[in-house]
Amino acid sequence: VPLDRETILPTYMCHDCLSCREACNHDQDVPSMLAESRIELAGSGQEPVSSPTDTFDMEESWRLLRDTAPSWRRVEECQALLVPGRELLHKDGIKILQAIFRVLDLVDDKVVGVNRDSVLECGHHPYAHADIEGATREATRAFNRYGRYSRVVLGSPHCASFMRLKWPEMGMDRSKQAVTILEFVGKKVDVSNPGFYPKRVAYHDPCHLGRHLGLYQVARDLLKWATNHRPVELAYSRNRAYCCGGGYPVEAVAPQAADRVTDMLVELFENSGADVLATSCGRCKQRLKKARKGLKVFHLMEIIGKAKK
Repeated sequence: VPLDRETILPTYMCHDCLSCREACNHDQDVPSMLAESRIELAGSGQEPVSSPTDTFDMEESWRLLRDTAPSWRRVEECQALLVPGRELLHKDGIKILQAIFRVLDLVDDKVVGVNRDSVLECGHHPYAHADIEGATREATRAFNRYGRYSRVVLGSPHCASFMRLKWPEMGMDRSKQAVTILEFVGKKVDVSNPGFYPKRVAYHDPCHLGRHLGLYQVARDLLKWATNHRPVELAYSRNRAYCCGGGYPVEAVAPQAADRVTDMLVELFENSGADVLATSCGRCKQRLKKARKGLKVFHLMEIIGKAKK
């Protein structure tokens, strides 16, 4: 097809949520196809919007993580490395980081540590911005450094899906080492003292944990333990869950469309009868709180972190 705005724009209207495969069982990897198209367009200077300037500062991110982590977890050598992901390594993610460390203490973890390797970029961010060279460079650096650890505990769903699914396609495989914070905590939590959280909680399935990785149940099991009840299911959940509306490029190309996607998810929660909305993605939480002032939305680790030993 001719490359003009009418044909280029649709390649930027993708949240990489995979819900298209639920609407139509075509079994095609549409997000990757569109990402490859955006890479070609970026190389030819035909992007409909310029990529935002990368403001990720590794030194500042490490200072934030270092100041948030308990001193005994700040170690050069550890069995398992915590990698929060850039979505948590800013001031809006501090509460979630603090909750993660509380939860690790709650489950009596003694092996997870943090160091400068914790703030390495997995490659997802430059890949989403059509920078395949940058994505390969960052992924290769992280791949080489992560070989020092038996486990890499991931706080970001985007990093988890990118490492497990995209790294092998790039000739690098750490999928046996990579574990999400939900999976890590879910195997260690003591469920003998349920029902410490009194609110009715609805759960939003992040796209990169759900449709990308198929991780639906572990969050629900943790919420059932926390509340002593099954979580409230939104009208569209699990493999039919709505995207939160966050992420480049839709936010940049069509911000009103992205806002509408977020509004649809908020409406599902408001109609659910639940008191609180939980999710396992820092980006989802940030996006939802921005959409509705006073919306009671929490990261799952913030809820689990309220348990007492």
